[in-house]
Amino acid sequence: MLWNRSIQLISILNLKPLRELLLSEYPQELLEKQLGEFSCARDNDIEAFIRTGAVDYERAGLCRTYLYFDVADADTDLVAYFTIAITSADYAAVGRSRRKKILRGKPGLNSQDHFPGLLIGQLARSDRYERADLSGSQMIADAEELIDSVNQTIGGMLIYLDCKEEL
Repeated sequence: MLWNRSIQLISILNLKPLRELLLSEYPQELLEKQLGEFSCARDNDIEAFIRTGAVDYERAGLCRTYLYFDVADADTDLVAYFTIAITSADYAAVGRSRRKKILRGKPGLNSQDHFPGLLIGQLARSDRYERADLSGSQMIADAEELIDSVNQTIGGMLIYLDCKEEL
């Protein structure tokens, strides 16, 4: 089962669920250090979330956070992370033809104004690493793989991506 194991990426990165680290014998002091040292100068909100909010959100069940670790680093440096959460988007202002295209013409859905989906959010790479180490595209692909496993279990058809307008 994908949720309870790490995914081996490239040759030096592991993707681990934060939930697994919180429930295991993983040294909590080390985890706090790793989360606290994460830096992302491009987006202070993303930096603040991983440092102060991720554990609380995880424990409350509001999202699931996935952490990429550099296993070649003796301190297992936190390279990047993303979150996945359940959300709903308001389509009230979206026209019928656009709505039909988004919803792939599924019967009975055109009259609804809100549509549930899974949100890929808080996607960030540490300032200490570059795109060559781990690209945003690879992170989204990994998130989609996790979402696909959820889709196989409960269904769903929409994925939302939370990102800055320029992205």
